[in-house]
Amino acid sequence: MHADETPVQVLNEEGKKNTTKSYMWVYSTSVNAEHGIRIF
Repeated sequence: MHADETPVQVLNEEGKKNTTKSYMWVYSTSVNAEHGIRIF
């Protein structure tokens, strides 16, 4: 299993300034997995 935490800018997010960091997490199965799965 692999994981990635990427900071992203979200415009017009209620209650936050446009300069606030938000994050997107992505989880992925290994390249050796029978079925590739990506979860965002």
